[in-house]
Amino acid sequence: MINESNAPAAPPVSQSNGTPVSTVPTVTPSISIIVPTRNESENVVALLDRVGKAVTSAPFEVVFVDDSTDATVAKIEAAKANYPFPI
Repeated sequence: MINESNAPAAPPVSQSNGTPVSTVPTVTPSISIIVPTRNESENVVALLDRVGKAVTSAPFEVVFVDDSTDATVAKIEAAKANYPFPI
């Protein structure tokens, strides 16, 4: 079992130009919350707020599966910097 004390350090993920995109968590999430979305840009932040408050017992990640034609993807990308869990 991997926990925070024995988890291997992960290198930052970067774009081809070397700009960091996000940091891979050093603890492997034990819960993956899969969220299907389609044109949900108005609801993404509220959903992430609720998930962050509701899941407190284990490391987790939120994975969006999206095929939107609105700004949902942009809202998800912008939200990544505001939450302590991987998105």
